[in-house]
Amino acid sequence: MELEGKVALITGSASGIGKEIALKLSALGADVVITDINRDGIQEVVQKCRSLYKHKALGVYADITSESDVKNLVDKTVEEYERIDILVNCAGIVFQSDFYDPEYIKLFDKVMNINVRSIQVLTQLVVPYLESTKGNIVNISSVCAVVPVPTEMAYCMSKSAINMFTKCLARQLGPKGVRVNSVNPGTVRSPLLGERAEYMVKACHDNYPLQRIGETVDIAESVAFLVSDKASFITGINMPVDGSASGIGKEIALKLSSLGADVVITDINRDGIQEVVQKCRSLHKHKALGVYADITSESDVKNLVDKTVEEYERIDILVNCAGICPKSYFHDPDYVEIPMTMAYCMSKSAINMFTKCLAMHLGPKGVRVNSINPGSVLTPLLGEKAQYMVKACENNYPLRRIGETVDIAESVAFLVSDKASFITGINMPVDGGAALIMRLY
Repeated sequence: MELEGKVALITGSASGIGKEIALKLSALGADVVITDINRDGIQEVVQKCRSLYKHKALGVYADITSESDVKNLVDKTVEEYERIDILVNCAGIVFQSDFYDPEYIKLFDKVMNINVRSIQVLTQLVVPYLESTKGNIVNISSVCAVVPVPTEMAYCMSKSAINMFTKCLARQLGPKGVRVNSVNPGTVRSPLLGERAEYMVKACHDNYPLQRIGETVDIAESVAFLVSDKASFITGINMPVDGSASGIGKEIALKLSSLGADVVITDINRDGIQEVVQKCRSLHKHKALGVYADITSESDVKNLVDKTVEEYERIDILVNCAGICPKSYFHDPDYVEIPMTMAYCMSKSAINMFTKCLAMHLGPKGVRVNSINPGSVLTPLLGEKAQYMVKACENNYPLRRIGETVDIAESVAFLVSDKASFITGINMPVDGGAALIMRLY
């Protein structure tokens, strides 16, 4: 199983999102630690993990604002399992209060203590164990980290703090083999909604591009992906969960074929097309159609779509992977005529915004749109720079390695799967933490 032999500590795991994460990680083979201030809830989740998945589950009562409770939690975990591989910081609270409320500062202190300070204390104690296991941290943040809600000001600030904590810690721990990411849920159906549940279900249906409220399983699937080896080149990201003839494209095609998809391989490299088609057919026994197309030719593009529909009578997944990246400076006389690095950066910014706009437009029609933002990846595009870039990544990337095409393929496979059914309009960095550092060249 994917997480067999791993030990996962999940705070706030007696109910809601934390409970779903614990059950998911247990289902994938992890031994879990259930901790909360809800004693009955702890025992219920422990029994469920043991009976459903036959894996170890330890229940430990802990008020995460109590440093003695937190120390006891870590001690009991290590005493029972002798290791910690995964820490999911899920416990948190949200209060509604007006900034002018006389009680605001008192509520602010409480929110920051639970949502921010307690996570620092627990994470500090757990990190030495994660360093020895080359483990993972996932912080459960919120879209409120970037979307202000005036009546939840303290909560929004606390989640912004967690987003930055995630990025800073990812830089510090990356060289030690520990990955740190956050998942930022939108509105999720959980006990936290209380009396607002019915209203929020309707509001999400009326306003979210995907026209539904989030479910706890949506968050659990994203956490499961981030702590798996499939996300081994992802660190320091805040992931919103809110409603092919060479290089990367080739690897994506092979991955989707291995998962059961019939694929269409298109490129301007005719030999490469046939190589990938044959590989898909021989390795995975699924259909593979090869179509030559220069994507700058509208007639070629129309022919590509026509041949695809003629062969398969449907299209379920579109991966736009083709692109180029020559280099030059802005003051170069040929700048306007030749696509160069600055133009490349601008083109990718345009694609990021295209992704977001199209996600809003197509969400109500049941179509999800996301983008993957790779860092340096070992592909033929690097050419003579390959050796230099490998060394530069080893010296500078928090995860101390260059990306492989399989890193990108695994992320695409996740985003096009039902496991990501509540994710749309995101730009997901798969970059070894590159976005956290200065440029390499």
